Amino acid sequence: MKMIYQYRVLSDEVEDFALDIEAPYDMKLSDFNDYLMQQLDYDPSMLCSIFCSDSQWEKLQEYTSFDMGISDGDFEFALSDESDAPQSMSNVTLDDVTPEKFDRLVFVFDPISERQLYIELLQPLKVEDGVVYPRVIAKNGTPPPQITDFEL
Repeated sequence: MKMIYQYRVLSDEVEDFALDIEAPYDMKLSDFNDYLMQQLDYDPSMLCSIFCSDSQWEKLQEYTSFDMGISDGDFEFALSDESDAPQSMSNVTLDDVTPEKFDRLVFVFDPISERQLYIELLQPLKVEDGVVYPRVIAKNGTPPPQITDFEL
């Protein structure tokens, strides 16, 4: 049976922002990232990451929008456990990172300033006939700007 995941995207910078999205369970994380970037009106060429997180929003496994070449064995990475190395989003699906394992993701859209959005799985649902996924089912407020000007 085909399933979709219903997620809510929230910001700690903009209190009234919320974005509810439904996406197929087998959607590649890279495609989910591209869809988020489009819905947020962010520049898709910017490096970003999606992290699995625990119930306290602590970042766990990292998935990057660009293959960093770390997990292919050609790059020495100073981690005690190679499974902690960032992986490419193109190698995993939403089902690989939710829901049995984690129900929260952290979307880092500005790694330089460590700015992020929080993605929480609301519920898994059955696919509705005739509906095109992914889709936005609700949006409130304006997302935080992708790039901010910080005064020195």
